[in-house]
Amino acid sequence: MTILIVDDSENNLRVLRLLLERDSYQVVTAADGAEALAGAPARLPAAMPAEEDVVYLKHYNAVLIRQLEHQTEQLKCVNRKLEQDITGRKRAEEALRLQAERLQILHEMDQGILAAQSLGAIAEAALDKLVRLVP
Repeated sequence: MTILIVDDSENNLRVLRLLLERDSYQVVTAADGAEALAGAPARLPAAMPAEEDVVYLKHYNAVLIRQLEHQTEQLKCVNRKLEQDITGRKRAEEALRLQAERLQILHEMDQGILAAQSLGAIAEAALDKLVRLVP
């Protein structure tokens, strides 16, 4: 079945075309009455929406737009939350990396102290490792 849609709004035409084509209708569009009548003999539609239907479809279009805007806002919120989670995770990973580096330096200090034979060697080993800990 072919349906003729006449509307001066390109957005309305596009939305109505998509909705009707989704339901397996063939759709012919025109921007105004003159264009519709000029092509009418070549593409006679099986149905033409009445004015009430157009008003309903415009309302339906507005409802769909509001729903899409709401869903878009929800997706933006989810995206912001994910960005915050990723940022937090990166900070935690960096903190863990720094902590592991500090523990490694302390372990090396312990090993240097255990291997040292004199008090001077112990102090030298500890100071050598402490230099790496202090930024």
